[in-house]
Amino acid sequence: MDSPLQRLNSGTQHFDTLKSMTSAPAPLKLQPIRLTGKRAELVPLEASHIEALYEAGRDPQVFRYFRNRMTSVDDMRAYMMDALATQEKWK
Repeated sequence: MDSPLQRLNSGTQHFDTLKSMTSAPAPLKLQPIRLTGKRAELVPLEASHIEALYEAGRDPQVFRYFRNRMTSVDDMRAYMMDALATQEKWK
């Protein structure tokens, strides 16, 4: 049996087959998942986490490398709502 390249070169390959060979794959669909281990559990990001995340990161050193400054719950809320909106785009 000829390879796809040989069929292309011989002119026997149909356009539809060529198109399917060169088309981009379907976009990746990401879904939030829960990861549970022996000592920790990672849960999908939710708006209900905003205040707790702000409290956990009140030390300025926690967010020192972030582009956005987290100096208030409102800063964290703006950051999180943007992250959640981006997450929705990938569903």
